[in-house]
Amino acid sequence: RRRNRWQRDRLTGLYLPTGQLLVPAKLHSTGDWDFQYADWTLDTAYYVDSPTSLRLDASVAPKGHWTVLCRTADTQVIEQGRIVTWVRLPNNSLDHALLVFRNQSALGSPTLTNSYYIDIYNSLDRWFYRDTDNLDWLLATFGAYGAIETWAKFRVTWWNGKNLQNVDATVCRFEYWNGSAWVQVGSDAYDTNQRGKGSATNRAGIGTVSQSVASWFDLTEIWCTGS
Repeated sequence: RRRNRWQRDRLTGLYLPTGQLLVPAKLHSTGDWDFQYADWTLDTAYYVDSPTSLRLDASVAPKGHWTVLCRTADTQVIEQGRIVTWVRLPNNSLDHALLVFRNQSALGSPTLTNSYYIDIYNSLDRWFYRDTDNLDWLLATFGAYGAIETWAKFRVTWWNGKNLQNVDATVCRFEYWNGSAWVQVGSDAYDTNQRGKGSATNRAGIGTVSQSVASWFDLTEIWCTGS
């Protein structure tokens, strides 16, 4: 087993993979990410590891979902993978943090259309699919573990498996870090529709539902399976 020796961009806190799940990441910058809107900043006020975190703001897309997707070649087809990130939310129920995967957006044109995402906010964590008509379908409710006015570390892992009835399904597991170990929120969830399975485009990233203030992210990792 290879030892994890994570490197990160000191300015943005973003990580990228080398091609194996649970294997060290490369050093990259904001140029390796597609931002759906330009309303983001590197915030020096809040961070997990100095000097900054990534702040996604509300003004360009009030009451709307928007996303930031990894654009490097090794992250454009992640059918099975993992996202790990630190999240901070303001003290309200209007701003949400999103973990986005199996996203079908073309390179340079990020959107949440035709994508899975985990929605994290102050009282509920849920798994959604947004279809090609931009309608959101609730697939699972994991429970309540927020990140209100503090930093909390989350991870989502998805893979091709079977549900409890032994039917082929996309499996999704959501967890948080309690300071010494990963703790699963709720139970594994399943989607027998298996959106994005076999697609030549399966991107991953983060996002927000910004209605008032912002969402903050730091030390974000995108992990993928080996080729």
